[in-house]
Amino acid sequence: MFRRFTNRRWLFAIFMLALLSLFTVYFPQLDSININTSEEADQPAHSNAINGATSPSSSRSPTRPLQSAHAISGYTRTIVVAKLKAEDTTWVDSLVKSDRSITPAVYVVDDPQADLFVIKNKGHELMPYLTYIIDNYENLPNVTIFMHAHNATWHNNDFFNLSSETMVSQLKIEHVIREGYMNLRCKHEPGCPNHIHPTVEDEGDIRAIPEAAVFGRAWKELFPTEPVPVALAQPCCSQFAVSSERIRAIPLPQYVFWRDWVLRTTLPDRLTGRVWEYLWQYIFTGKAVVCPDERICACQGYGICSRENV
Repeated sequence: MFRRFTNRRWLFAIFMLALLSLFTVYFPQLDSININTSEEADQPAHSNAINGATSPSSSRSPTRPLQSAHAISGYTRTIVVAKLKAEDTTWVDSLVKSDRSITPAVYVVDDPQADLFVIKNKGHELMPYLTYIIDNYENLPNVTIFMHAHNATWHNNDFFNLSSETMVSQLKIEHVIREGYMNLRCKHEPGCPNHIHPTVEDEGDIRAIPEAAVFGRAWKELFPTEPVPVALAQPCCSQFAVSSERIRAIPLPQYVFWRDWVLRTTLPDRLTGRVWEYLWQYIFTGKAVVCPDERICACQGYGICSRENV
């Protein structure tokens, strides 16, 4: 009887020691998970254009890590197009018919009766782009593609025979979501590597690039607490794709502030748009110069990986 009781006690002691070991291993992991979650929740989503500067070449800290493209299925896309009433955008209709995951948002800037209109026709494509973001900030698709109206134009990609429709249909959405921002033009010229020098008064620069003369002033109005970069560059010409996460990393009031600037600036229509042509990369990446290798852009952005085709 005594031996049986002793054996039971030993079994019970071993069981309790095993249980204690499990608690010792498991509960610290729980604490670690809870701490990490709370720390991530406390981090700011993005430093906006009014607050926080780091360096002239990258004035804002990088945006928060983007969600892996492989974690998302069934991508949604909207193509935002700025057009005049006389311009033909039937290629957008053709694109949407062939791919139901694409939603069109065509702004007719000189037609007040159009379904999508803008407060004022100023800054070329700039006003429709900002208007779309402001009006759809809470209901963005996975990726928004910002485009001009013409289907065939010199600043589209040569390897797609300059076709806007082909360029959009072949765009790798996973790449855009992974990177957050992608200029749709792969060829560097014009725009790269160092296109605008806003702190240098160079007559040659100003003659070739009229917006260079006013860029420094515009920068100080748009980003009053951030140092003016030594140079700004990206491939021309204000056609790009952005993930919803990257757009919403900037607070909505910031976009409203920028659109108000467009309305009140004394810069003429053409110069207003030209200034912003070399601001989009800074706004969505925090980098003043974004000139990816042309072949990498074509391969990762469009799946065109043959040297002969780029």
